[in-house]
Amino acid sequence: MLTTSRIGKPRAFRVLSMGLLACVLAGVAVAAERKLQVFINGKLASSDVRMIGGRAYAPIADIASALSMTVESRPGRYDLVTRTAVRHATQVLGKDAKVVAGKWYYDRKQITIAGKLYEGSGTPDGSPGDKAFATFDVGGWDHFEGYAGVDDNNPNNHVVQLAVDLDGKRVKDLEVSKGDPAVKLDIPLAGARTMTIRVVDISSKTSAFLVWSMYEYVSIAEPRLVK
Repeated sequence: MLTTSRIGKPRAFRVLSMGLLACVLAGVAVAAERKLQVFINGKLASSDVRMIGGRAYAPIADIASALSMTVESRPGRYDLVTRTAVRHATQVLGKDAKVVAGKWYYDRKQITIAGKLYEGSGTPDGSPGDKAFATFDVGGWDHFEGYAGVDDNNPNNHVVQLAVDLDGKRVKDLEVSKGDPAVKLDIPLAGARTMTIRVVDISSKTSAFLVWSMYEYVSIAEPRLVK
């Protein structure tokens, strides 16, 4: 019995010691992780750094703030923009901003153009024989923004020529076709009272599908007035 107790006691002590050591090491590891920080040009950007799979991760908002930028959430991505470029007031064409002449079709569903996801889209509406157009009151707004292209789910294969007019004067001509990346639109509106988006021409690329609406030809994704 004495022999057994003399052997068992050191063994229990070793087990307890190893347990304490594991706890201490775990505490050190946690403390070390909490001390991870990110500095940009010598300035603390974030103290909330996590190691995942051997890589360091920090909140995107912390990094943006350190760079004097703001995070904007968009479908499928986050954009970091300079604070001076952030515009606070917006109106979506066809949803908030109303048509004053012509026709405009707006659909809030997401679409993809050349594999890129966009939130909502619109187009001047009308039959293929019409010179479709839509005119909006843009007085007091700074810019019109949008992305012109053809929805990837569109069965037709045409080349569409579009134009943007301000107070009846042409300021933008563009051409879009299926499979091409969307054309970024950023039209300054300072001093303008009306903006007209029109379909100038459509040329076929061998499409056998019956088209009921201009929306089946072209889409202007995320169309909005901003200031």
